[in-house]
Amino acid sequence: VAGLRKQKQGGQLDFQADVLPLIKDEMRAVFYQTKVRLDAPRQLEAVQRALHEAVASPALFARLAEQWGEFDPEQWLTTQRWTGEAGTYGQWFVEWIKRDLALSRLGTAHSPICQAIEVWRDCRDLLRLVADRNGLTESSTLAFYGTWAGLGNRLVGGPQKERHEDLLALIDAGVVTVLAPMDDAQQAGSRFDSVIAARVALSGLSGNRSALLDDLREQGLIRAAHAWPADGIDTDESGRAI
Repeated sequence: VAGLRKQKQGGQLDFQADVLPLIKDEMRAVFYQTKVRLDAPRQLEAVQRALHEAVASPALFARLAEQWGEFDPEQWLTTQRWTGEAGTYGQWFVEWIKRDLALSRLGTAHSPICQAIEVWRDCRDLLRLVADRNGLTESSTLAFYGTWAGLGNRLVGGPQKERHEDLLALIDAGVVTVLAPMDDAQQAGSRFDSVIAARVALSGLSGNRSALLDDLREQGLIRAAHAWPADGIDTDESGRAI
């Protein structure tokens, strides 16, 4: 990261262009190391050496894919909103949860995919280093907090698998109905006892409901670090509000 900053005017990076490709390559490297460890442990050292010495990563990953199977990180880094017929969403959601549960039951030690996804957990400190203190361009900062930070949380910071099992049981019992993405649940045209939002809204000064924070902002004692959705309180290197 430090080397990349030296190549940029002002030292600011673009997350998608400069950092995300490194994370994807790390996911690929971890996937193939885990795959080899499980299927042919005697070859693991040779694969690790090839990864360490590789000059052209795409060529190496292409060779590994031919030998050990294709792995595309993009398949697990979906950031687009679901699209499709509203009536099919519930079944798609259940199948997605079941797939996630199947992977979680394998555990990271026995699943190359789970191990590759764990890269996002391992990179948390790196991501903070990249994004903090205006480390990204303004547009990339907004994209990072609006899209990629949430994706990372969903990949490695989601609920325990038991909560997913509970949810599936409630769906099977007809207690819970999953609605397709929509701006207002009233659009569903059905009656419900209660509606539970599926996503936690981003927090920031623009969506703040605290009278204390409103008062501090009006006095000029705090300010937003960036525009929404990265509008947390601006602080100095010591963590004090600017």
